[in-house]
This record gives sequence, C-alpha cells and structure tokens, in this order.
Amino acid sequence: MGGERDDDAHAQLLFEFKQFLREHKEHLNPATTFNLISSHGRVEEMLFYASIIEDFERVITHYIQRGEHSAALGVLKKASFSKVEPLFYKFSPVLMLSEPAETVATWERAASLDPCQLIPALVRYSQQQEAHRHRSDENYAIRYLEYCVKNGNKDAAIHNYLIALYAAHTDEDPLLRFLKSQDSRGGGYVFDLRYALRVCLRHKKKEACVHIYSAMELYEEAV
Repeated sequence: MGGERDDDAHAQLLFEFKQFLREHKEHLNPATTFNLISSHGRVEEMLFYASIIEDFERVITHYIQRGEHSAALGVLKKASFSKVEPLFYKFSPVLMLSEPAETVATWERAASLDPCQLIPALVRYSQQQEAHRHRSDENYAIRYLEYCVKNGNKDAAIHNYLIALYAAHTDEDPLLRFLKSQDSRGGGYVFDLRYALRVCLRHKKKEACVHIYSAMELYEEAV
C-alpha cells in the first residue's frame, strides 16, 4: 500500500510540475529551465517543456540521437507545418537513411514542402542504395520524385534527377515511359534534354538516347 501511495504522490507531483511549466512558460527563461530539468535527469519533462515552447529542433535532435527516428518523424507530422518546415530540410538526410518509407510518406502529407530542398536527402539515400546494391528494393527516392511530377511539379532539378535515377537502373522501360509522357504534354520539356542525353549515354540507354536525339531534331545521331 505504501508503494502505491508513493507512486500516486510522485505522479501528482509530475502533473503539477507540468501544469506549472504550461502556465508559466512565457515567464521562464528557456536556457535556465532546460538546465534545471536536465540536471535532474528528467528527460520526459525536458521533452514536454521543449514541445510546449515549440522548440521542436531540440525534441527531434533528442530522438535522432537515441535512434528513435519514427518518433522524430512523429514530431514533424504533428507540429504546425510553418513551425517545422526548416526542420524537414535539416533532418531529412538522416531520416531518409533509416526510415525511407515513413519519411517519404511524411513528405507527401506535407504538400507545401519545396522538393528541391529535399534533393540532398534523396541523393544521400540513393548513394546508400547504390553502395549496398539495393536496386531490387523499392526506391523511395524515385517514388517521391514520381509523386512530385504527378502532382504538377515544374522544377527542372526534380525532373533531371528523376531521369538520372531511372537511367541508373538496368530496366529501361520506366525511363522510356517517362520520356514519352513528357512528349505528350506539349509546351516544351521541363527537364534539360542535353543533361538527359549525357546521363543516358553514360548508362548506355540506347533507346532513350534515340528518343532524346529525335526530340532535339538530331535525326542523323538518332539513326
């Protein structure tokens, strides 16, 4: 019975402390408050205080340092987008390596993200895939870039990088389908034809090269 009373008293103290933090957050010095809480090893209360003062970077950093990447993504999902948009770009390179499926799903839900600022995360992920020969696995970089294009993205960098990833794979069909889909849209190409040609030549994608030469009206080279 005594142990239960002690647990109840402890829980009540923690509840009152959190209430105090919530009610007086505008009047507390964050640096001093964090130091006091940390000096007592109160991690849960530190995260609680960081959350109520919207210091989301501290919360995400904590989770990443502990390897709790899904928890870090949870913060990005739940917080107001305007409060955490820069944190998407800062932490996505790490999150993409450990939780690519969940990271891409989180990006897709945050429709106002600038995909071009996520390219460093996509590049780092793709390099890891290449280093470990994971080409048979689903490529979440390609999935996200396809999502961007499907939803009307007009950034040349996004289209160029998608072509580069397609060209790096042995199966040429996705690359050809993408090139042909761009033909059918009219109004010129979003991607850089010369860049696409260089990439396809490097990876020996002959059919794609013929297609691009034709689009550039270089028919002799296409033949």
